[in-house]
Amino acid sequence: MPWILDTVAGRVAADISGFWSEFGARESKITSPWVAPEDGPGPLNVRLDSAPRQLPEYTALVSHLIFVGATARSLLDAQAPGSCRFTETLVTMPSGRPYERPVFLLTLLEGALVADGIVTDRSDVRRVEGQFVLAPDGRRLPLPPRLAATRQPPQLTWSRAAVGDRAIWADAMLRDRIIASDALYAAFKAAGVSGFQAQECRFATEH
Repeated sequence: MPWILDTVAGRVAADISGFWSEFGARESKITSPWVAPEDGPGPLNVRLDSAPRQLPEYTALVSHLIFVGATARSLLDAQAPGSCRFTETLVTMPSGRPYERPVFLLTLLEGALVADGIVTDRSDVRRVEGQFVLAPDGRRLPLPPRLAATRQPPQLTWSRAAVGDRAIWADAMLRDRIIASDALYAAFKAAGVSGFQAQECRFATEH
């Protein structure tokens, strides 16, 4: 079965809070796990106000952005090649000292997006249309339709044909729910990768 990996709930459970050490043009553009940072002269920098002595291997450190350690990165490289990008990140702990283990910002690439992956009539979602944003000149720019969860955590039913052999993915209309295959989730558990709360999903038998 697939699994939702809720890193925000994992961060709360681990009592982690923090933000960018410097919030400049590079950091301000990283608005989701689907937006890669611009190339820079050095690593990204995060400062934590509270955190356990050893950080989880797969969790949110800044807002809903996902950060991984070396073990999680190795498993993602092995099981989801071409689906992830990793950006070196320097983490300053609450003590003011740098965290000694490697940490990377995880960016998910377009290959991890699934079109029409969620079987909507069997999932806790609704279609949202008619939203817009204001352009600098005052024009209303329509946003594309999206899906929104109708309960927390949602039960999601997936089309196996749409997902294919992906190890990590999200539906193109519900990008804030990152899903791991059963094999990737099992590998995370076997390696002691934590920092998230897992919610089981299902595949529809006839999709």
